[in-house]
Amino acid sequence: MTSLNPFRLERFFAKYEFNTKYLMCVSDPESLTIKELFELTGDSQALWEEFGKLPLCYTESSGHPELRQLIANLHNPEKISAKNVLVHTGAEEVILTAFSTLVNAEDHIICVTPCYQSSVEIPKTRGCEIDEWSVELKDGKYILDFDKLEALIKPNTKLVAINSPHNPTGLHFTKEDQDKLIKILEPKGIILIADEVNRCSEHDLSYRIPSFADVYENTVSIGVMSKSYGLPGIRIGWAASQRLDILNEMATMKDYTTICNPAPSEFLAIVGLKYSDKLLNRLLPIYHQNLGLLDEFFANHKDKFEWIRPKAGIVTFVKLNAAYWNDKLPGDGPLADRFSKDLLDKVQVLVAPGSQFDALDNGNWNEHFRLGYGRKNLPEVLAEFKRYVDLISQN
Repeated sequence: MTSLNPFRLERFFAKYEFNTKYLMCVSDPESLTIKELFELTGDSQALWEEFGKLPLCYTESSGHPELRQLIANLHNPEKISAKNVLVHTGAEEVILTAFSTLVNAEDHIICVTPCYQSSVEIPKTRGCEIDEWSVELKDGKYILDFDKLEALIKPNTKLVAINSPHNPTGLHFTKEDQDKLIKILEPKGIILIADEVNRCSEHDLSYRIPSFADVYENTVSIGVMSKSYGLPGIRIGWAASQRLDILNEMATMKDYTTICNPAPSEFLAIVGLKYSDKLLNRLLPIYHQNLGLLDEFFANHKDKFEWIRPKAGIVTFVKLNAAYWNDKLPGDGPLADRFSKDLLDKVQVLVAPGSQFDALDNGNWNEHFRLGYGRKNLPEVLAEFKRYVDLISQN
């Protein structure tokens, strides 16, 4: 067993997130205060009274029964019920408990990249062999090549880990993609970890597909209140699976992490999921307005950037035109790292360079940066970003 390496993206945010004026890289959308959340329900006074009476005791380790049922309601009721849900303290804990219990040194896993580092880092500590199934930028869109996935599978392949809607590229599995993946995995009994934390953030309902946990028995689906619902501060995530044996193993592992979830957080998550449509619908106008601004900006700067408009999620992965930027940025190292630093130094705008998502150190994303478009202040932030681009153009 090896030790964990520093989590690049989280160390990056620890350094910059709370002391930078303009955040243009965040993957959580516009949030709410508790007051605003309660007012959204139309029954604010009753909720304040109930919240004030909440006992600050330990909670059920698997999650409050009502919360588990509300999460199950997001799924096909014939496949997922409350017993098929294990509540965690955020999605990161789900990643920890899932990989820690599902893979060992004799196993081979395949992970979609670029990715959240823990999806690779935790399996590394288990000693298993890891291959990447890399997102590719082809003909103006991000794709996953299923033939390449099939070529990666070995006799000891235990697990495939995906993320859809994908962070950071914005790639979104279609129903055809979903069917293709299941057709590859099902005959071999390969477990699927489906990071679906951005599910329900589709910009049009016609893009939504079933949860992988609903259509493939060997799936562990990961959800969270932080992304699509805009409530990151309550730190509630979950695993949903038809495989109760897997959930039981994860629950045993969870006894060594948080054991149970904070009672106030579970209360707020229950409120949020009872009014999930309102939470989701309040964010759609922000996405649409901001995407329209990005459409216009990148259309005017095609010589400098390649941008793929996403259909779901809260982030997009922008490619720098190396021929334009290479001689204009100070310093050494990956192009997007230099771009990110210069942008921060000159106008106090923070984007996340692709190296933060290159968990296997292949250098595949050194010309990309993540941009988040889920917050109301994007017009102001984009104005500063444009000012920087204009400054560079004038030099």
